[in-house]
Amino acid sequence: MTKLERVSDAAGAKRWLALASTCVPVDHPGLIAGSLEEVLLQVSGDQRSLKYAHFLAVEHGVDVAYGTARLPMRDNLSNAVVSVSVLPSRRRRGIGATLAKEIFDYVRGEGRTNAVWTVGSPIGQESPGCTFSRSLGAKSALSRLRRELDLTIVDDRKLDALVRTRIDGRDSDYEIVTWVDRAPDDLVEGVALLVGRMSTDTPSGDLSWEPEVWDASRWREKENDAHRSGRRRLAAGAVDRGGHPVAFTDIGVYVRDPSAAEQWNTIVDPGHRGHRLGLAAKVANFRNLRREVPEALRLETWNAIENTRIIEINELLGFQVVERVDEYQLPL
Repeated sequence: MTKLERVSDAAGAKRWLALASTCVPVDHPGLIAGSLEEVLLQVSGDQRSLKYAHFLAVEHGVDVAYGTARLPMRDNLSNAVVSVSVLPSRRRRGIGATLAKEIFDYVRGEGRTNAVWTVGSPIGQESPGCTFSRSLGAKSALSRLRRELDLTIVDDRKLDALVRTRIDGRDSDYEIVTWVDRAPDDLVEGVALLVGRMSTDTPSGDLSWEPEVWDASRWREKENDAHRSGRRRLAAGAVDRGGHPVAFTDIGVYVRDPSAAEQWNTIVDPGHRGHRLGLAAKVANFRNLRREVPEALRLETWNAIENTRIIEINELLGFQVVERVDEYQLPL
């Protein structure tokens, strides 16, 4: 019989992370599960913008599955982002469905009416997670491709050539700046506004996701949460002559296991597109990452298939497709 538990303390967080550390490399080859600091922060409930609930499924004293509900608390108050994964040796026994039902009941009780989750598949194939998602009544709402860049073979001369030839003669109108963890005080408000555009300007398919409103306070909160989660943030931006950020990109990396870095946001203000500022910022941030975290071996990025502008940049930089990721949506 399957017993379901809500994670509420450090011991439970360690058990949850142990399962994730086993399942994530199977579900998404090349990725890492995260950090204990991150899970402990989520379990503590000490975050203003997000509320987490972690769950474990136990059979005969053995942890066999884990799941999470992540609830936005500032906007998208009808949505919940959920996840479920089962130990590979215990799959196709109904454990995942049992745990998913428990999580759906929880998020309904929190007033959420829409659940969203991601499923990874090898390129050209469909994983069992897609079949499982459809069995729950969910539909695929957005397809992404995960690309990976081998940082050990990045050619600095190629990066120099890309920036030199791809940015037009107006590049002198902009300055490229970089920082680590905390945005400069004079740029933070502009960075926050750009990040807010990530929920409106990037393709979202059929996902029911509302625009997010960001300001300097919310961005500082996010920076602090990343630090408390054992992550570093490497960032770069393009600043116009008036001192306003018009492009932004950032990379996250776990301090305890920096081998796999993750590309987070990349956005350019619509009024300043066409000057390859996204490419220039990305190149500067690659160098920022390699300088500050030389242990990083690869960089992961996710792009909606329709996001041709960013995909073109990533392919110029040498990213290779490694996984298809579908986002499923289920009205509750």
